[in-house]
Amino acid sequence: MRHALGWRQGQLAAKIGFGQAFISAIERGDRSPSLECLFELARAFNVAPARLVRVPVTAGEAG
Repeated sequence: MRHALGWRQGQLAAKIGFGQAFISAIERGDRSPSLECLFELARAFNVAPARLVRVPVTAGEAG
């Protein structure tokens, strides 16, 4: 979403009040956002927080 909006990591970080290094770590998959960060990201992107969350499917749920 950040790329689609043409925002740099630093721009997104400034919009949500978190550091650019933290945004970078989230994008690399090295860190997970806190609930607070998730809600700030959703607000910045103007989407529901659920849109930013991937829920893994277990083998029992797949079929």
